[in-house]
Amino acid sequence: MFSSQPKAGLGLDIGTTNIRLIQIKRKKETLEINSIAIQDIEGSPAKTLKNLINSLKLEAKAVSTNLSGQGVVMRYIEMPSMTSEELHSAIRFEAEKYIPFPVNEVILDAKVIKEQYKGNKMLVLLVAAKKELIQNRLNLLNSVGLEAAVIDIDSLAVVNAFNLFRSKTPAEKKEEKPQPKALLNIEDSTACLSILEEELPVFSRDIILTEKGISIERSESALINLANEVRLSFDFYESQGNSPVLTLFLSGAIKKIQGLEMFLNQNLGAEVKTWNPISKITLNPGLDEGVFKDREGELAVVLGLALR
Repeated sequence: MFSSQPKAGLGLDIGTTNIRLIQIKRKKETLEINSIAIQDIEGSPAKTLKNLINSLKLEAKAVSTNLSGQGVVMRYIEMPSMTSEELHSAIRFEAEKYIPFPVNEVILDAKVIKEQYKGNKMLVLLVAAKKELIQNRLNLLNSVGLEAAVIDIDSLAVVNAFNLFRSKTPAEKKEEKPQPKALLNIEDSTACLSILEEELPVFSRDIILTEKGISIERSESALINLANEVRLSFDFYESQGNSPVLTLFLSGAIKKIQGLEMFLNQNLGAEVKTWNPISKITLNPGLDEGVFKDREGELAVVLGLALR
C-alpha cells in the first residue's frame, strides 16, 4: 500500500469530472515527469480516456489506478501481534466485523501500520473494495488497451505523494519532533482526510461535500460542513489520547474555492497550508506546462499512483 522507495511508472486518476494521467521515469537519483494530461470527461470515461491516451506517447501499458466511493471501505483495527502470513490468513475472518458487505463480495488487503501499538497488539489498516467495482475498472482499462499493475485508494495515493514532497534526510528526520499532521484532498463533491503519525496514516475518512452535480465553490454550506467534519475528525483522533493535530495540508481542486485556506484556518484551530505535489520532481523540457498551469494541487492522487 505504501512505497518506502518511490518508484517510477504510469499513474491514472479517474475522477468524477476529469481524468488525470502522469508518466514518471527515474533518471539517476531524480524522478522526471515525461507525460502529463488532465482531461475533462466528455461523454463516457472510456471515450475520454481513449482520446487522452492517443494524444500521448506512452511507453507503458500497465498503470496504477484508483478507486473511491461507497464501494470502498478503509478501517484501522487492532489485532494481536502476528506475522504477515498469519495476518493475511486471519484478515478475512476479522473483516466480517468491520465492513458493511459480505466478505465474498469484496477483495481484501491489509497493512500493518504499527507493530507495537497497545500492549501486545498492532495497528492494521484494512481495505475492502467490491469485486464489481474492481471488475468495472479492469474492463475500462482493457477497453483502451491498458492493464492494471496496482489498484489503490485515493487517500493512500495522496499519502505517497505527500511523503515524497516532505522527504528528508535521515539526520533531518532524527532532529524533527514527530507531530501528527493532516492531509485533506478536495475534489468536486468529496474530500479525503488522513491523519499521519510520522509518515504513516492512522486515521482516514471520506467527507461528502455536496450533492452530485453541485461543486463546492458554489455552496457556502458545503464549506461550513467541511470545516465541521474535519474538526470532528480531529476531536475524535485527539480523544484517543493522541497529540493535537496542529497542521493541515491542503491539495486537490483548491484553487477553485476562493478563500478556502483562510476559512479553514479560522475554523479549525490548526495551521492550514497548501502544497505542490510535483515540486520535488523535474519536468521533461518538452512538456507543455500549460496543461497543468495553476492545477498542480490536483495532481496529488495521480502522482501518488505513479510512485507505486
